[in-house]
Amino acid sequence: MLSLPGRTGEVVRAVLRHVEALEGWNWAQLSLGPTQGWLLPQWLGDPARATIRYSKTRPGVIFDELPSDIDALTPRLKRNVRESIRRSRNRSAKLGGVTFRCASDAADVEAAVPKLVQLHRMRSQLLGKVEHADMLRGMESAFLVEAVRKLAEDGLARVYLAEHAGNPVAAQLVLSDGRTDYLSVSGLNPRYWELSLNTMLIFNALQEAVDLGRTALNLSTGPSIAKNRWSSTVMTNHDFVIVRSDRRSRWLYGAFAHAGLAIQHRHEARLHRIKSDAKRPQAVSRMISEIAWGTLSLGDKWYSAAAQSLHNGHRSD
Repeated sequence: MLSLPGRTGEVVRAVLRHVEALEGWNWAQLSLGPTQGWLLPQWLGDPARATIRYSKTRPGVIFDELPSDIDALTPRLKRNVRESIRRSRNRSAKLGGVTFRCASDAADVEAAVPKLVQLHRMRSQLLGKVEHADMLRGMESAFLVEAVRKLAEDGLARVYLAEHAGNPVAAQLVLSDGRTDYLSVSGLNPRYWELSLNTMLIFNALQEAVDLGRTALNLSTGPSIAKNRWSSTVMTNHDFVIVRSDRRSRWLYGAFAHAGLAIQHRHEARLHRIKSDAKRPQAVSRMISEIAWGTLSLGDKWYSAAAQSLHNGHRSD
């Protein structure tokens, strides 16, 4: 919900009344920020026609209280992040031809977004690492380019790029509301995994945020090892659902909620899955089958030997 800080209550109530007045809806989902309070049933124009239920907490990692001086930024970083940055610099220098830059003006950003999309999809296809979904699958690139370009016109979007011999090999999109910067989608050419280029791009974004006078960097929703390396501070947004009281709406939302729970479990499982090619699962399955068959065969041999031993009057262990 976007509102002036002092008018959040008015804006939320106005949105609720607007939703109530619409025709043909069954339920609506709204999310409030950590300082925007709570949805109250009394804010509905007619509490008998709809109910408000709390859905879930949506956690996100945030690097807050940014220093005013860039020189004070590095000492605030955790030791493992400083080591990763040092390693990235050394390996990039050893390879040679690796440069970093930030696309910030509208024309440069517009040209960088298609490269970001390509690298994002390349990262999603990386084998042997924790699987990352293609968040841009099904999205029209033209829409993303236009949206980011318009934000860049107001100084609210930047694309950080790592290039090797002039070719983009890693990218990070950063959005902003003028006070807090937000890490959006990223991308990486799998051949450059060992260089930790995305770590360098995030560090560059942090430095730029300090230089621009930002107060915080939001590392996006969903705490993870990669994000918690930068910060242990977790902020929470609260999701609510407004469900109409008629039977059809209640049944439809009930079915949706159960399906959503199954999808969430599948999503969490994918966060820990190592992406591999089609041949590897078959090989693993074949190996398991061979081990099982070998165990059964060994069991048959042991059983035959034991039976023969008992038959001969000997004790067998």
